Amino acid sequence: MDEIIFTPTTKRPVRDFQIPEFKDIDQEKEDLQITMNTIKNNYEAFGLRKKEDIDTLVDAGFELYDFINADLESKGFLLADTKWEFGYFSDGTLGLIDGCVTSDSSRFWNKKEYKFDSNKNEFSILQGDKQPFRDYIERLGLHENKAALAEHWIDDQVIREGVIRYCNMRKIITGTQTNITAHPKKRLILETLRNKSYLN
Repeated sequence: MDEIIFTPTTKRPVRDFQIPEFKDIDQEKEDLQITMNTIKNNYEAFGLRKKEDIDTLVDAGFELYDFINADLESKGFLLADTKWEFGYFSDGTLGLIDGCVTSDSSRFWNKKEYKFDSNKNEFSILQGDKQPFRDYIERLGLHENKAALAEHWIDDQVIREGVIRYCNMRKIITGTQTNITAHPKKRLILETLRNKSYLN
């Protein structure tokens, strides 16, 4: 089995963290991968109350991963990547503070289809997450232009495939299925946004 790694990131622009390690880094850069030493040396800048809390978070992250991946593997999927967002409760204890193990926050790979293709010198992966959306955006070159991305409407077929993929993963994870409407609300959403002056 491949080694499971813990990779903390800033999740905000570098400029939001006034710490020496970031002095020579592009201040607009987001999602910067950072080291454990950087966090421990500047724990208060990252919202931690004690330096030791990062160790607690790492241990909790691995424990959560092991539990969820074991459950998914028994259902034919691998938890290839996921994110945890922790925070402090009012009593000072640490806990998860955001949704987790969703198709937006994780990468789910079909275990049976995950195999090495010697002809292409790469692994073949059948995904149950958001990655196909990202691939679609990158193929169009929209990942490098936020303004163009904001104005682009994803093709209906791409959205349909995404809805089915997300619903299938929901059923695999929770054992429950959501109803998929046969009457998309795209026009209603656009009309509402225009009425509220969010769109011209």
